[in-house]
Amino acid sequence: MNLTQYLREFSKQNGFLSVFLILRDFVLMLAGLASANALTALAHLHLQSFLIWMLLEIAAYTFYCFSLYIQDYYSSKIIQRMDTAIRRDIAKRISQSSYQDYHARNDAVYTSWMTNDINTINQNGFNNFYDLVDNTANIVFGAAALLFYHYSFIVTVAMLSVATLLAPNVFKKRLDRTSLEMTQGSEKLTDQLTDTLEGFNPLYMMNLTRRIVAKVLTASDHLAEKNNHYAKIYGTMSASVNGISVASQLIVVIQTGILVFLKLIPIGSIVATENFAGSVFSGITGNSQTLIAMKATRPIFDKFRQLPIQQQQSSRPAALQQSIQLKDVSFSYKNQPILKQANLVLEKGHKNVLIGPSGAGKSTLLNLLNTKLTNYQGGLLFDHDNYQNLNSASIREQIYYLDQDPYIFNDSLANNITMGQAIGDDLLKHTVEEAGLQPLIDQLPDGLDTQLSHDGADLSGGQKQRIVLARGLVSGRSIFLVDEGTSALDRETADKIEGSLISNPRITLLMVTHHLRAETSKRFDHVYTLQDHHVYLKTN
Repeated sequence: MNLTQYLREFSKQNGFLSVFLILRDFVLMLAGLASANALTALAHLHLQSFLIWMLLEIAAYTFYCFSLYIQDYYSSKIIQRMDTAIRRDIAKRISQSSYQDYHARNDAVYTSWMTNDINTINQNGFNNFYDLVDNTANIVFGAAALLFYHYSFIVTVAMLSVATLLAPNVFKKRLDRTSLEMTQGSEKLTDQLTDTLEGFNPLYMMNLTRRIVAKVLTASDHLAEKNNHYAKIYGTMSASVNGISVASQLIVVIQTGILVFLKLIPIGSIVATENFAGSVFSGITGNSQTLIAMKATRPIFDKFRQLPIQQQQSSRPAALQQSIQLKDVSFSYKNQPILKQANLVLEKGHKNVLIGPSGAGKSTLLNLLNTKLTNYQGGLLFDHDNYQNLNSASIREQIYYLDQDPYIFNDSLANNITMGQAIGDDLLKHTVEEAGLQPLIDQLPDGLDTQLSHDGADLSGGQKQRIVLARGLVSGRSIFLVDEGTSALDRETADKIEGSLISNPRITLLMVTHHLRAETSKRFDHVYTLQDHHVYLKTN
């Protein structure tokens, strides 16, 4: 991923706009020549020639004004398409990352990538590319016009251009570093704002909502410091380069006066050469700053590429035929042991339950089974194949994981169940009934088409659990890992749903719970206990 990649992807649109900008600059050059000729005609008291040249200048500037509208509108359309392409590629990397690689960063960081960082790319990258085309055309046409008046201008311009081009290189490394610091500051601001606002409820209940203001101001001041540091360096560079540019333009004006005094060029040239010298040196100044700003987008794209893409094994397991097994599996987190030589067997079609105190490692064990965690020791087998030799995505095609805090999308209830996949009406209806969702659907204004809030803010915990249970049932997966998945339901409803899963011969089930009632335990084929990092089996 880099700036050039997206400029090339939309090369036709960017090419059209570039040609338009070059045409506009050519017309502006003609306007400058017309202005100089009008002044010369006026000095010689040729009224008709003066008026003709003025009409041509008016026509040229009319076209220029119209071109500003075209540039702003069309460049906006192109940039928005390139922004979408960048978000597409970031989303692809996210979708192909492993569970652990994704969670190495906060969700807010990825949001910042697709908003704040893209805004920076627009400002320093795409907009500057169009400025680069514009400035280059001004340099070429300005130099050509100066050559038209006298060859000595080219020598002067060439010598002064060297100094103008070299000056910005002094600031390049500092601008690269501070540009990256700005984007990292934006990530941190987004992260802290998200953390603060999502903590509104506990702050409200403790009458500490004033901390929201303090936290927002602290985070904002931190980003302001980074932005101001960048602005200070960029401003110093801009002042230095523009100072050299102004001095260069004045030298050309002085040279013009001498040539006029020597009667080598007409008096009207004083206006034209000042104008064209301004175009040349402001173009060179702009390009030197523009190129540095464009290069400052590299660290941002490098950051996107740092998200690893998970390399999948080519071997794809068939549907489970015998069992999933843990053989002497150990797992540690930050050098703290969670599991020690754990052994567990999930036979096809059997119903199993895992009990143990909070924090014992039950969720960790489930996350090993569902491929979220991979850095374990020992053997984790799908039938007789080791997980590490299999395509993890294909394993997840057969496993459904239902945790106690399920996620609800800001989408319709139907799409929250089907996840956007085409599902037959009969299957959807049967699933709704099996998950006990009909009472919820009956009370919603638009039934299955009702739009749900982000993370199910308008739902109870039990309603959310029913929805994600239906999501699993409709997916057709045959292995269910249920992590306190009915904890928010009343006992009667929970028993009914658990009974439905236990009695379903198609499903291989492992249910995790803190507490298991004696009458419930009899319904399972095997009861496992996780304690002191070890798994113990009690056979009914």
